[in-house]
Amino acid sequence: MVELPLSTFGTEGNYFDGMIFIDSALPQHRKREILSEEYAHFKTSVGNIINYEDVESRKQELKARRYAIEMVITLDDLINCRDYGCTTIYECADFLSVSHELLHDTLSHYQKKYGINHQYKDKLFIFMDDSLLILDKKIS
Repeated sequence: MVELPLSTFGTEGNYFDGMIFIDSALPQHRKREILSEEYAHFKTSVGNIINYEDVESRKQELKARRYAIEMVITLDDLINCRDYGCTTIYECADFLSVSHELLHDTLSHYQKKYGINHQYKDKLFIFMDDSLLILDKKIS
């Protein structure tokens, strides 16, 4: 990863020829988010996808976004938020050192992926719009 003043070029980050470039002026949590998304592009994208008018480019962008989301905020991370006592999206975002926008996108992604109810380990996840309830499953 290389940090440069990229804001003058109108971008926060970019992957090119095996290197990830990130705007040096960004806050640390945003650098982490950009780094994960650019890495996800390296892992999932093919060719030049800069043209967002192209349907295939948009599909690859979404695929990389989902990959990055799951890399940065796992279901275990969400359990840790609950166990730490976080009760709002802002508290959880602070606890995870991510933006509340990324956390919102994460909850939306997991709801689309798993549905409203999802069992993971010994927990029941209930995804509701911009919130999440995690219940311990009782073992009988």
